[in-house]
Amino acid sequence: MSNNSWFIESISLTQATTPPTKEEMEKLLPSSCWPAEWEEIERYSGSGSLWIKIGHFSPDSYYAVNEDINVHLLPETTPGINVSKYDFTADLRVTYVKDSGTDTLGLSESKPHAEKELLKAKKLLQESGGELSEEERYSLEELMNQASQFVSVVKEMKYLGEKARGISNPDGKTRALSVSIGHFVLDRSLIGSEQCLKPGGTKIHSVKCYATGSHDHKPCSTLKAEGFIHREEAEQILRSIFSRIKGEKEEIEEVNAEIIRGQNKIKNPSEKFEVK
Repeated sequence: MSNNSWFIESISLTQATTPPTKEEMEKLLPSSCWPAEWEEIERYSGSGSLWIKIGHFSPDSYYAVNEDINVHLLPETTPGINVSKYDFTADLRVTYVKDSGTDTLGLSESKPHAEKELLKAKKLLQESGGELSEEERYSLEELMNQASQFVSVVKEMKYLGEKARGISNPDGKTRALSVSIGHFVLDRSLIGSEQCLKPGGTKIHSVKCYATGSHDHKPCSTLKAEGFIHREEAEQILRSIFSRIKGEKEEIEEVNAEIIRGQNKIKNPSEKFEVK
């Protein structure tokens, strides 16, 4: 009878579910990643979360205001923001979620929340009697309308090639609310913001023409040529953000290795460890 020694060996790889550290979240979108035409206004970061405000420099603020080019998606009263510098401002939140399954977009949470808001508005309207002013009644009815639309039409969609959650507007067009990339969910006003912008080929008067008083002729330039914010540029910055997160997320997701040999376990073996 041979004296062979037998053992059972198994190897497993598992991804860590702990949120990325503050430093790791900062690496996703560092302050140095924005193109020259963009500026980071403010940021807050923590374990598994990152929130950023950015603005697009206006080549001529006076002209942008008078020609109604400015698209300020953040309130102009937001502390610390000099909106005269920009023709476009918005914010972005990046959140890490442990489960990268079917509901990372928060559909199961958003609908119940909207339903609660709808019921609350209906109750206030019923109990108010004739005590509400016309303006207050209109605001409540508008809230009910928005909540009702959200409950009925919120759905999953594709946004710039990525998995997203959105709603359908009355005109039939969809508007993205959040985007899911691996274990990260992106939301806030920057998502879907390009839908508020005109294409870069939109005809406008040249800033130089306006400055010399030659404003009585047909538009002779475009938004893109003059350096104003336009739809394609907003799309480009969003695609760049998506690419960075898709490229960085694999580095953030820690992989733990475990080798079981008989009754012994070897966790996280060294790089040169050989299985024989």
